[in-house]
Amino acid sequence: MSHLSLDALEGKLDACLSKDRHALQSALWRLRREQREGREGRENREGKTSEDFARRLDTLRERMAASLAAVQVRRLLVPAITYPPQLPVSQRVEDIKQLLREHQVVIIAGET
Repeated sequence: MSHLSLDALEGKLDACLSKDRHALQSALWRLRREQREGREGRENREGKTSEDFARRLDTLRERMAASLAAVQVRRLLVPAITYPPQLPVSQRVEDIKQLLREHQVVIIAGET
């Protein structure tokens, strides 16, 4: 098992769902610690073998893939922003966008 495999997984953490990151990172760190201590190839303190290490690595990969897939689904479900022409505010969309870029707070008032 190379460090590259764990490094690649670590590189994907930021793209995972924020609710999953802590658990995924903890599991990754445990595997990395075992690898660094040379315990992935033999029985460790808990009696787990390299087969357990490989299984836990596969489980981590699956969990990370599921989290990354959930991010993609969420991105696909974001509705498109539209400005119906019948609304008076739609005539000033570009002005409002510019104001929002320039100011922290923008108050828009008008008839509804």
